[in-house]
Amino acid sequence: MEVIDVSHLQVSAQVNETDRTNLKAGQSVEIRIDALPGEALSGRVQAVGGAMGREFWDDNTQHKFDVTVQLDSSDPLLRPGFTAKLNILGDHLSRAISIPAEAVFDHDGKKVVYCRRNHGFEMQEVKVRAMNEGRAILDGVFPGTDVALVNPETKPSRPKPEKSSNPGLGTTSN
Repeated sequence: MEVIDVSHLQVSAQVNETDRTNLKAGQSVEIRIDALPGEALSGRVQAVGGAMGREFWDDNTQHKFDVTVQLDSSDPLLRPGFTAKLNILGDHLSRAISIPAEAVFDHDGKKVVYCRRNHGFEMQEVKVRAMNEGRAILDGVFPGTDVALVNPETKPSRPKPEKSSNPGLGTTSN
């Protein structure tokens, strides 16, 4: 028989490697327990794992890191083993500019974006404040600026022209 102190419960979870860099101990967390619908609990990130956690039988290629969340208060209905959804609130970023993450490129060890100017795109160095799989929060770009989602300095590869049985049809090139 094991006796568990339900007044000091923790939630153990895993996060994707792209989200791991945005997490740190002390951040606020909203916790929703599947078995207690409509109820939200609060907590704080207690620890973020420094090494990837994976079981030897797990063939998932996504790299995950362990996160431990300490509940601020207990609920007498909570039981070990309940499943939960976590919303880690992160840092409050004032005057944040958000762009798609694929618009941020590496150039000579620096983070850059390509901003539409005149009749093309110009490279501009930026400071990335936070990034996840889909969005980047950064400094160095004004709101409303158009940014390229593909590197305009990379020449696209042209597909080989298909051979045609009709000599009058085909692709012309310069």
